[in-house]
Amino acid sequence: MTEQNKIGVILSNISFRSDIRLFISELSKSNKVVLFGSLNDYKSIECQGCEFREIKEIKNPIFKIYNTILRKVYFYIGNLPNTKNAYNDYQVRLIHKSKDKKYIKKSLKTHRIKMFLPHFFSFDKYLSLLTHGKSYISDIDLFIAYSDFNKDNLLSQIIKEKKRLVGYIHSWDHIPKFTRFLKNNITYITWNEFIKDDLVNIHNIENDKILTLGASQFYFIKDFITNSINQDNVKEKYIYFPCSFGYPKIAIQEVKIIINLSEQLSNLDNNIKLIVRPYPMLKSWNIYKPLETLDNIVFDDFKQSKDLYMDQADHLHKCKMIENALAVFHSGTTIGLEASYFETPVIYLNVEDIDYGFSTSDENHIFYSWNQYHLKKYYFLPEYSSVVKDKKEMKEVLKIILSGNVNDLLHYNKHLRTYSPLYSKSEFISAFEKLIEH
Repeated sequence: MTEQNKIGVILSNISFRSDIRLFISELSKSNKVVLFGSLNDYKSIECQGCEFREIKEIKNPIFKIYNTILRKVYFYIGNLPNTKNAYNDYQVRLIHKSKDKKYIKKSLKTHRIKMFLPHFFSFDKYLSLLTHGKSYISDIDLFIAYSDFNKDNLLSQIIKEKKRLVGYIHSWDHIPKFTRFLKNNITYITWNEFIKDDLVNIHNIENDKILTLGASQFYFIKDFITNSINQDNVKEKYIYFPCSFGYPKIAIQEVKIIINLSEQLSNLDNNIKLIVRPYPMLKSWNIYKPLETLDNIVFDDFKQSKDLYMDQADHLHKCKMIENALAVFHSGTTIGLEASYFETPVIYLNVEDIDYGFSTSDENHIFYSWNQYHLKKYYFLPEYSSVVKDKKEMKEVLKIILSGNVNDLLHYNKHLRTYSPLYSKSEFISAFEKLIEH
């Protein structure tokens, strides 16, 4: 792209997506960047030299009522992904995050009514019928939006004014659980061919509307590995456990996994520490209090920020913890994928024979989280010994790790690495610009 291009970036959930902040900053060095969003969106990002335009909402009271009705209709009968079970489980988990029992009961009832109805109203049709405000976009050459594509007011205007739109699939779990995917008037960019296939199969997107690039979330890994001083891969005496769940009822069950892992590790070698990294987006870390009484557990030196933003120092600290660990154990976090780029064994836990305190028919059981589409497809590969399904296998893999003979375990790492190439910030921007030139 040339320097004269003016690129509009639609801000959405920017506060905890540090890679997008870096992307925008890097993009603005060679392009004119205009940020579109609410004032709150803009406050969560710093971009010197970027122009900001607030998305204009419709003001006519009749049209506002019309839009409200249309949104309600789309909510109930809008197209769902072909992975309806994954979508259903995700929505149920969201509802159960609340502590308000009346809200949970009402929301579950609404959700079940919605799931019973036919779903034939496409996102394209919905946007074409929406009455949008008049944001100033005539000078924008290209718009970039991120999944979940939730700025429907601006998207409606972009589509109607036939502006060029690129949609970046920000995470590998978005496709099976989100619904807002245009089939026309957009070019998608995904991490890899696997996720491209997901977009085709789950949302019926035409193959020629999808390009592949890589994961912007992994900039910091490339930078860290390039500058690493631990070239000899010397390990310290700890196992790293980054937590996976932001839903309290599931996080409680993850604590039981950690307790079991702690006990087994202590029985094998009480000199090895288990360093636990709390899940950043879990609102209350009091759930982890039962771990404080265990002698071999140490909490990672990581503080919860108000806006959930992780700066470069946080990311580099995480990389250092992964690189120096004997192994990384996890139960579903993307950090498991990040860790695969290091010569540190990644162990994925789906431990079935622990009493989690929930019936297996209960929608809050951790099994339903493990059944998420992306975890089953990309992590749960039982042909690898790094995938642990019960306490016996957990003990055996711990023995292997403590012996130091981990070459067989690293085959799983190598497989996970195929899911996304690594780019530095500048490399990603360069590849992105080349990808969208035509």
